[in-house]
Amino acid sequence: VDARSAGSTSASEASATATFLFTGTGAATGVVVVPSPASPQAPGTSVTWTAAASGGSGSYQYQFWLHNGTSWSIAKPYGATNDNTWTWNTTGLAVGTYKVQVWARSAGSAAAYEVFTPVAIYILATPIPPATSVTFTPPPSPASPQAPGASVLWTAVAGGGSGSYQYQFWLHNGTSWSIAKPYGTTNDNAWTWNTTGLAVGTYKVQVWARSAGSTAAYEAFTPVATYVLSTITPATSVTLTPPPSPASPQAPGASVLWTAVAGGGSGSYQYQFWLHNGTSWSIAKPYGATNDNTWTWNTTGLAVGTYKVQVWARNVGSTVSYEAFTPVATYVLQ
Repeated sequence: VDARSAGSTSASEASATATFLFTGTGAATGVVVVPSPASPQAPGTSVTWTAAASGGSGSYQYQFWLHNGTSWSIAKPYGATNDNTWTWNTTGLAVGTYKVQVWARSAGSAAAYEVFTPVAIYILATPIPPATSVTFTPPPSPASPQAPGASVLWTAVAGGGSGSYQYQFWLHNGTSWSIAKPYGTTNDNAWTWNTTGLAVGTYKVQVWARSAGSTAAYEAFTPVATYVLSTITPATSVTLTPPPSPASPQAPGASVLWTAVAGGGSGSYQYQFWLHNGTSWSIAKPYGATNDNTWTWNTTGLAVGTYKVQVWARNVGSTVSYEAFTPVATYVLQ
C-alpha cells in the first residue's frame, strides 16, 4: 500500500507490504458419528463414538457434545488434528435417553464449527435378564405323523429371563432352514403350521427365544423337533379283543394269551405290550412284525398278586412311541 497526504503530488510518501497465504483449502461439508456398542446398553458400559468428516482439507478437528436430559455440555473439546473418537464412560449415570452431537472443522480453522452431525440418541437402560431355556410345551398337536393338509399347532414356552419373551419359529423342509414365523408380539408363543400342499417326508422345527426388548438374535433355543408328513393315517384306537385267555384269575404257571386290535389307521400296525408287576412297568413284548398282535404271558414262577397290562399301537412305518393305547387291564394270579 502506498500513501500520501491529500493534495500531495508525490508518487508516494509512505508504503507498507503485507503477505497472505491462500492454500485452496475449503471448509468441511459433512460429518457423521457412530457409537459402539449400539444403543441400548446398561449404565457402566464404555461407549466409543467415532466421527468422520469430509469435504474439507482432509485434516479435521472434532468437538463432541453431550445432552444429559437437561442441558448440553462439551464432552470432548477440539484437540489434536484427526482425533475423531470419544469414549463415553457411563458408569454411575442414570437410566434414560441421552443425546450426542459432533461439530467438525478443517484443521487450522478458527470457526466454532463448519459442519455438525444430526443429534444421535442413545439409551441407557436397566439390564434385561436373558432367557435361559425354551421348550415345546405341550408337544405339537396333532402328534406326528399326519397326512399333508393337517394344521399343526406348535407352542413354545421360555423361562429364566424377564418373563416377557419373543419367539421365532424355524422350519427345515428337508433341504434348508427358513423362518416360519419371525419375532413379533411379546409372548406370542404359538405357530399354526399349514401343511396343505407339502410333500410327504420328515420336517424339522426349532424355536428361538429372547426376552422382550432384547436385540440378540436369540438367547435360548429348543432342540430340533422332527415331524413326519405321511400318507398313512395314524391309528386312533386299540383294544384288547378278545379278552385274555384264560380269563383272570389263574394260578401262577398259566399261559395267558393277550390279543390286541388297532383301528383308524392304515390297517397295518405294530403292537407293544407292557406289564406292571406291582412295582413298575416294563416292556413285555416290543414292537415287531407287522400285525403281530398277540403275546403269550408265561406266568411260571411269578408271585401271586394283581398284574396290569397295557398295549401301545402305531402304524407300520411310524416313528412315534405310540399313536393309540388300551386302557390298563388287570389280571390276578392266586
